Amino acid sequence: YEVHFVDQVPVIIEKLKEILSTDIPRDNIHLKSVLDLKIDNNKKNCFILAGIGSHLAIKMIEHLKKQKPNADFIISTHKNVFELRTYLNSQNFVAHKEKLVFENNQFYEIFYGKFNLSTSKDAIEIFPSQIFDNSESFTSQKYIQQNIELLKKKIKFENKYKQQLDHLNECFKKYSSK
Repeated sequence: YEVHFVDQVPVIIEKLKEILSTDIPRDNIHLKSVLDLKIDNNKKNCFILAGIGSHLAIKMIEHLKKQKPNADFIISTHKNVFELRTYLNSQNFVAHKEKLVFENNQFYEIFYGKFNLSTSKDAIEIFPSQIFDNSESFTSQKYIQQNIELLKKKIKFENKYKQQLDHLNECFKKYSSK
């Protein structure tokens, strides 16, 4: 793999250039939008999308997938994870590994995988279970509780989250009894 860092924020790019000055060629640190990135099709690619919201991640994924449909992805967004999971499931994203991380008082779901171009058989679950099974019971409980509260608020405005809330309530019962 060849590593490239891309961001639209000049301060972040300058900091990356300082930190990575001996490890990454300066030509591989780009001040631009991922949507403007041209990808070398002769190389194997793994795209890491982190520290952004799900809506922007989906835009980036759609753009990158058109250029490199067989690329690997590592995805960790900080907002609207259910919307991201729904999108990934509809696009046949197969998660080879999922992890739940609690850092700086915030939960992050991390997915590693790729898009299956032929079938949806192994697509990522919209309602996670693998991620909870691979996490500490206390961490899982706390994360599920947080999402239950969030979905309760959303249901007041849109009824479409009821199925997600029911699923999370079942997960909570399962993990609180461990």
